[in-house]
Amino acid sequence: SNEWLQTNKETTVVLNVFDISLVDRSVVTVTDQTITCSISGLSQDTPVTWIGPDNNDISSTDTENYVISQGSYSLGSKSATLAIKTAKLATLTSGDVFKCKLNSALIPLL
Repeated sequence: SNEWLQTNKETTVVLNVFDISLVDRSVVTVTDQTITCSISGLSQDTPVTWIGPDNNDISSTDTENYVISQGSYSLGSKSATLAIKTAKLATLTSGDVFKCKLNSALIPLL
């Protein structure tokens, strides 16, 4: 086989670019706090994954610390929310960061 001899092979790919709005803010710990991940430029509804300060995915079953809402999809946009409960807020520091992640529903991860 001579496949390994190929040095220049073109591949056409579809590039989808999404807009995600981020808001940095300070919060109080006496009441649950909600973070919103607003995304536009979507061609279809796609689930949002929330990432905690430990850089791990937040499970929707962790209802002691969080409430995750995927929100609704409309005209290429959606706003998902993560409510952080007071029990979890009490354990956070000022440098802790939460992130939202969106994986393409059309192109699976390798």
